[in-house]
Amino acid sequence: MCNQAPKTYWDNFVEKLRKELTSGDPKTKKLLTELLLSIVLKDSGGSELSNYVKNLDIALSALRDFFRPLIKGSIFNQSITANTNIFSSDLTPSLATTSNPVYFRIFACFNASGVLSVVKTKGTTTVTMQLNGGNALTANALYAFDIVVEAGESVNLQYSVNATALELKVEEIASTVV
Repeated sequence: MCNQAPKTYWDNFVEKLRKELTSGDPKTKKLLTELLLSIVLKDSGGSELSNYVKNLDIALSALRDFFRPLIKGSIFNQSITANTNIFSSDLTPSLATTSNPVYFRIFACFNASGVLSVVKTKGTTTVTMQLNGGNALTANALYAFDIVVEAGESVNLQYSVNATALELKVEEIASTVV
């Protein structure tokens, strides 16, 4: 007769849980969906549970990608001309829908003081809006601005003086993130 250590409460719990999880019961799968975000189970047998965890990991990776900012435009240490569109083509949102706009986060640093403006187009109408309350940005200081952009709109930027854009970056951020 082989002496086997008695099963602990945890061992019994894990065994019972594995049986439940691999049973294929829809209620159990629903419960698993709710619990897997906080419980990690090891199962090296390639069972349905292992496949479910792999699929969940794929879904979470896609979700992480959705929340990662998208670079829409980027300039580094480049000369710009006063009151002219800085980007060669307007920037348009990729994630915006009719009911969910996005944010364009603008990081800007210029070697000369001037006013940074957003040039927004919707349909055939274009408007120019000054950032920073219309006040000049301080030379060599990094600023950050968020603007809302809806589906069907496009954006460009202009600076009021000839300067070097030490850094100018526009990122698209899903509105559910901010």
